[in-house]
Amino acid sequence: MDILLDSNNEVVFKNNDLVLVEGIQETKQRIIQRLQLFRGEWFLDRSRGIPYFQDILKKGNQVSAISAIFKTEILSVTGVIELLKFEMDYEARQRVLTITVSVRSVEGIISLSIFPAL
Repeated sequence: MDILLDSNNEVVFKNNDLVLVEGIQETKQRIIQRLQLFRGEWFLDRSRGIPYFQDILKKGNQVSAISAIFKTEILSVTGVIELLKFEMDYEARQRVLTITVSVRSVEGIISLSIFPAL
């Protein structure tokens, strides 16, 4: 069980109480959080997160290497069993990265599109 976050990563309250999430929604939220966390951003463990500044945003990076980083991170999320679909689209002019995934989780199939902040 986890605390529910809205699309802006803000904690959700209902009647002045925290809203909890579990099951497929919890795993989905964990995937999104994992891909939006920049390495070094979390003060309790600076080694966690995607190495955006260290590896992803470098000039001349190969798409296969970048995809491998994201795939490894998704597969390390608690509850994720298998990566069924992975698509990555980068719009250079707009600097918008879209990752579309489908995973088999302990609770079932999860499909989502993620827009990590770049």
